[in-house]
Amino acid sequence: MIGYPNDMAPEPRARIFAAVVAGLTVLASGYFAVLGVVDPAALLPGGDSHAARVYAGYYVVRTAVLLGALAWYAAVRNWGALRLVLVLNGLVQAGDALLGVLQRDVGRTVGPAVSAILLLAAAAWLRYSSTRSSRWTTSLPYPGPSSSVVRPSSPGSSSAS
Repeated sequence: MIGYPNDMAPEPRARIFAAVVAGLTVLASGYFAVLGVVDPAALLPGGDSHAARVYAGYYVVRTAVLLGALAWYAAVRNWGALRLVLVLNGLVQAGDALLGVLQRDVGRTVGPAVSAILLLAAAAWLRYSSTRSSRWTTSLPYPGPSSSVVRPSSPGSSSAS
């Protein structure tokens, strides 16, 4: 697991927002994935066909992998990996919204678009809240406790012999 130095950890509000967005995404997308397998006709016209059931099966596999990773990284609080999975899920939802636009279906446009915005906002907040104290020095390596940083001597002490 990747650890953050104390001054680089995402702020608590960003972590809570990301976890809530991840949880809501798991619930909403998981619901539609299961509904698509159980009753494809509820989601698609002609959903009782063999092709619709096969499509629903593919959708469940894709959703299970993405949502499983989202839930896992939120649960173990691996913020860097969660950020990546939030971006991937956000891009998938943006693609779904684009398909809704092309099909002129408001319901399949607005829901995924709102979801994409929330997912990408959560990823961005995790990213930028973790570098707030060192925004201008992000390219410099973090000097760990064992680094050879030269510290000035305290007043009154002399290093000369």
